[in-house]
Amino acid sequence: IVGTLVGAGDGSAVVGTAAGSVQVWDLSKQTPAGSVQAQGSGDEGASIASIVMSDNGYHVATSTTAGTVQVWDLRKLKCVATLNADGADVGSVVKSVSFSPGEGKLLAYGGANGTIAVVGVKDWDNKTTLSVTPPKKGDAATITGLVWTHGGMSMVSCSDPDRPVRFWGTKE
Repeated sequence: IVGTLVGAGDGSAVVGTAAGSVQVWDLSKQTPAGSVQAQGSGDEGASIASIVMSDNGYHVATSTTAGTVQVWDLRKLKCVATLNADGADVGSVVKSVSFSPGEGKLLAYGGANGTIAVVGVKDWDNKTTLSVTPPKKGDAATITGLVWTHGGMSMVSCSDPDRPVRFWGTKE
C-alpha cells in the first residue's frame, strides 16, 4: 500500500509505503529502480508517514510513524543520516519533513509533541527547535505540515487539533 509519493524532475518518483519501504521508480520505463527499508519500520509495524525530495533530486528525507527520520542518498540508495530515533526531538510520530529550497541546506521535521526540529544538512548535530503552543492548555499540538517559503528564509507549519497555521522566520 502506497502511503506517500514525491516526483522528481529527472523522470523518477519516490514512493513511501505502509510497510516502511522507500521505492524509487523510473517513470519512463514504469519499473522500479531500487528500494530500501526505513529504520523503525517493517516488522515493527511503522509506515512511511511523509517523504520529501531535495531540489537537486539527490536526497530524500522520510519519516515513519515510529518517529524515525532518515535522509537517503538516492544515487547510492544509502542512508546518510538518522534523526529523532529515540523520539527525543519532536515526539514518537513524525508527520512532516521538508528541505529548504534551492541548495537544501536545512531539513525541518515536526511531530507529535508540537516541536519542529531544524537541522543543517551534513551537520546533523546542529539543531534548532521551535515549539508550537497548543490552543488549549493540556492539548497536544501535533505538527502535520511544514513548507519553506520560496526564498528559504521562513517556514510555515500547521498542526492538529485545530490546524493553526504558524509562520516562522523573517519576512522576505
